[in-house]
Amino acid sequence: MSSGGVRSGVRAVKREIGAAGTPGARKKAARQVAPLKAKKAAPLFNVLVIATVSAGKSSLINALIGRELLHSANEATTACVASIEHRPHQGGFRGRCLSSTGRELVRHDGVSADQIRSWNNDAQVRRIDLSGPFRSSKGLATRLVLHDTPGPNNSMDADHEKRVFDAWRKIPAQFVLYVLDIGQLTTADNKALLVKLHRRIKARSGLRIAFVLNKVDLLDRERGEDLEGYVAQARAFLEEAGFTDPMVVPTMAAAALYATMARHDEPLTRGQRARLRQALQAMEDHEQRLVSAAIVPAAVRRRVFKDLSELEPIGPAPSGDDQAFAADDWQRLVCMSGIRTVEHLIKHQRSAYEKS
Repeated sequence: MSSGGVRSGVRAVKREIGAAGTPGARKKAARQVAPLKAKKAAPLFNVLVIATVSAGKSSLINALIGRELLHSANEATTACVASIEHRPHQGGFRGRCLSSTGRELVRHDGVSADQIRSWNNDAQVRRIDLSGPFRSSKGLATRLVLHDTPGPNNSMDADHEKRVFDAWRKIPAQFVLYVLDIGQLTTADNKALLVKLHRRIKARSGLRIAFVLNKVDLLDRERGEDLEGYVAQARAFLEEAGFTDPMVVPTMAAAALYATMARHDEPLTRGQRARLRQALQAMEDHEQRLVSAAIVPAAVRRRVFKDLSELEPIGPAPSGDDQAFAADDWQRLVCMSGIRTVEHLIKHQRSAYEKS
């Protein structure tokens, strides 16, 4: 129930109290007010998503949303901070963009991906606020906010790093996701950003960070590119940057997004279909590899395996047609892609934060 719904409920019960004739009836009606007053809106849970340019940050957020909402490409595409709040009962996405002074420039009730891209390319816009229903697992609670930030190592715009750390100061993040491109894992840009980030995380007591090792579907096992070896390499690299016992989640975010789109009968480009087939082929040998390879709390892994146990194994598509897969096949691919692991990790960290 929204805060407005709570207030109207309290007013209705108070009217009943006034209309109740006997003291006993008034006491009974008054007792109904207490739970309505106590039922306040849950606090926001802010997740800050950070990465160097083209690591797949926007792809990860799109996969968690289950919609191609933010523009993603193999170049710097995020120029300002975009905050997306999960509101499961809202019809469609609403949005607004703001200037550097916080002045609202434009507001739309039915915001589209093209509109968001236009705002992002506008030099006047410094922040975009969005809200709408995520197509994620049922357990991702309301009031979750994902914050997309510019890649701080953009050689075309030195101001991007300032915007990232401005967001760090202004957004009361309870959890951080750092996205690593598996093909650009140990770069100097990553190392420099991680060292700066480690200093800031140490200064915020209780703030946790997890590392998303993205684009693992692009690994070539025939060339000896082994998933478990890359996870171990990522862990060693992160420990060298100062992070003790880092949580690492291998993912194929783009494929997970395309699977969700296919499940909802949304059109895919030829390149997107090819990426989806590549992910399905990567799962053929050992479909639970990404879940097993993740360095996460045991409770998180158990929940993902439980989700998998409730879905039928993916069978071969008739005539090699990826469009012939059933909805459950696409759901299983999302579950195996590492995205469901990230979802459960967010829920796990939110629960721990709320209990602290």
